[in-house]
Amino acid sequence: MIARFNLAFSITVFLLGLVSLLVSLTVWYRYHVQIPIKDTLDLLTLVTSAMEKGWSGVSLEEWLAPHSGAHRIFITRLLMVFDYAHLGGKNILIYLSLWSSIAVLLLAYIAAARTTLSRVQGAYFFIAGLALIYICSPTQYWNIVNPINASWYVAFAASAASVLILTACGKDLSVRMAFLACCLSAVAALSNFSGLLCCLMIPVIVIYHRSRNCAWVVVFCVVLCSFICKVLSPVVQK
Repeated sequence: MIARFNLAFSITVFLLGLVSLLVSLTVWYRYHVQIPIKDTLDLLTLVTSAMEKGWSGVSLEEWLAPHSGAHRIFITRLLMVFDYAHLGGKNILIYLSLWSSIAVLLLAYIAAARTTLSRVQGAYFFIAGLALIYICSPTQYWNIVNPINASWYVAFAASAASVLILTACGKDLSVRMAFLACCLSAVAALSNFSGLLCCLMIPVIVIYHRSRNCAWVVVFCVVLCSFICKVLSPVVQK
């Protein structure tokens, strides 16, 4: 009877999560914008330069320049350039990155639950529902319709995927998995300031697990952080 109750409760939570997701999709569909607004409007100068002069028309400092004082939104700038060059500048790629990141975060929550809740009946339904309620809560509605805020989702999703790969591999970290985790941490760091924290965290994870090839991960994170700081130092001094 307890097992049935747990399963019924888990499915109920999962259904509530689906409702939260559907409401979020409805809000996004109704209020998302297909024109530059607020922060993305400030990036049009860079987009115009890249489209008129080519990639060489934009300096590395402009690609990596801090936004709102701290955030590295290289990925957002890159998506905007491709969107304006090939898709009419309707924020299609930015919103695609947002919903793809939400899907990755959901899968990351479920995958993480496998390590501790695999024997609990209905656990995956419960975790999936809880994750959807959290990710798609009403407090996030502004974030899903404001294009620049997609960078938060990309940073969190890439960070979660990187950490999950390293913890799942543990001691048996291959070069390929290490490379994938490093690439994801780079995406996180170049999406939002919060993603830079991933580069500080994953060296601790591989050292704690005494993973094979952990030296590559540590060196990559040090080089990436040093590179970003070096490139941005002239900008910050201005």
